[in-house]
Amino acid sequence: LDLASNNIGPAGAAALTAALGANTSLSELRLSSNLLTDVGAVRIAEALARHKSLLVVDLSHSLLRSDGIAALAHGLSTNTVLQALSLAGNDVGDPGLAALAAGLRCNGSLRYLGLQGVGACDARAVARAIAEILAAPSVLQELDASQNALGDPEAVIMAGALQGNSGLRRLNLSGNGIGPAGAHALAAALQGAAQAHEPEVDLRANPVGSGGAGGLTRALRHDARFL
Repeated sequence: LDLASNNIGPAGAAALTAALGANTSLSELRLSSNLLTDVGAVRIAEALARHKSLLVVDLSHSLLRSDGIAALAHGLSTNTVLQALSLAGNDVGDPGLAALAAGLRCNGSLRYLGLQGVGACDARAVARAIAEILAAPSVLQELDASQNALGDPEAVIMAGALQGNSGLRRLNLSGNGIGPAGAHALAAALQGAAQAHEPEVDLRANPVGSGGAGGLTRALRHDARFL
């Protein structure tokens, strides 16, 4: 069900989730670019906690803030079927990021998490949350953290957790501000992790420069993949 860009607000979200209670077959709910706010997110979170067929939920660019994200994270902690969640372009905030990391520790189904452009709050907080997500046992395979103004210090934070991660297949860091030092840190982490699962890291549109390219080249010799 794709209802993107339909000016759906909290009342519409409540009506949708009420209808979901009687539905046992809907697998995708796409509500990007609506006016859900935290009130609507809470309703959707309640549905996530009990719905057994939804595999994909897209709530990107829908005016969500920390309280709504925290409610969704709580729903994730009890949901056993959702495979993809997009929260891109929302003002997630530090409490929301922390709640997401905590919720994923209890989730055994989510494969994709979209956090593009949520770093307006604090790039360092985004990096810390990503590191916590990567460090915790989970089945997450793809994490999109593009367009978050992440720089070298943030890349170093994420690299520490990436080295010990055994399940991630793709990490999208494109469109950030990662330079040579951050690229070196990521490359070093992948040299230790690549032999197990060959993760792919997207560093397009970052100021990596020729200095960072050397470290990436060495990591490529160990079968790590970069875009």
